[in-house]
Amino acid sequence: MRAQDYVQASTFVRVREKSFLTREQWERLIESASLDDALRVLQESSYGALFQKLDDPRDFERVLSERLKEEYEEMMRFVKDPELLDILRLRYDAHNEKVLLKERILDEPLDELIMPLGTFDVTAARAALRSTEGVSQLPEHMKKALEAYEEENDPQALAHASDHHYLASLGKIAEKLDSDLLKSYASLSVDYYNVMTLLRAQGREMELAALDELLVEGGRVPLETLKAQYFSSVTSVLDATRFTLPDELARGLREAYEAEPRLSALERAFDIHLLKTMQEGAHITFGPEVLFNFMIQLENEVRNLRVILVSKISQIEPARIRERIRRYA
Repeated sequence: MRAQDYVQASTFVRVREKSFLTREQWERLIESASLDDALRVLQESSYGALFQKLDDPRDFERVLSERLKEEYEEMMRFVKDPELLDILRLRYDAHNEKVLLKERILDEPLDELIMPLGTFDVTAARAALRSTEGVSQLPEHMKKALEAYEEENDPQALAHASDHHYLASLGKIAEKLDSDLLKSYASLSVDYYNVMTLLRAQGREMELAALDELLVEGGRVPLETLKAQYFSSVTSVLDATRFTLPDELARGLREAYEAEPRLSALERAFDIHLLKTMQEGAHITFGPEVLFNFMIQLENEVRNLRVILVSKISQIEPARIRERIRRYA
């Protein structure tokens, strides 16, 4: 990628960055007394026009999806390397593949779970999964997922092949586009997956040999380091990874787990570090990293909004909401 190809795009992004919610708006959302109060705050933001299109403003999921869809379409007008945005959209592909595979197993449609921002044709894949002949035409990793399920009769087996394909694709695209920031995103994503997969395997009391099929190459933490810690405590696993993970991330993981000894605390610490690392793109004058960082931050804004609005429906206290959202500043 050439930074010069993204001068106009970077200028456009600088303008769009002003549409992000302000710190004051976040505080008002978190402290709002009800869903209706939270929605009134959003009516005064860049989401206001989208809410006005809805017959029922409480159907906020449509607004959040539409905001992402609009921004992806806008960025595609400027991007010289479509794979720059594919790195983010591939997550939706992995999610949709798992949904379609579950549809086949359950023999019932799960349309409400499909996410519209992926890169592959959901309709064609769904049709292929309805017949033996069609299945033979699916990508290898989807066929492998079905085979794993049939062998193990475990719904979780459906996920591994799609996750592995997704992570491998991240690494290939990052190498092709030759961006240090994207390479960091890919390797951190693999480490995130491997550490959490190891800890969940511990919780399920799986055989050590099963890790050979679960863990993925491409991260900073050697797989042998992780496997050597399989029978150790969570804190021992974290201590073993601190020699290869970035210092700030290793410290953040340990502090998060000490404060709240749950895997969800580790997931949040990983997410926050990833967001902070990608924020380096905001400090570049112009280049593809500026677009990538903008979309990462927007994805996170939408995720945080979803957490807040759902929490308002469930009447969750503001202090607990703050623990659930991903913010590094």
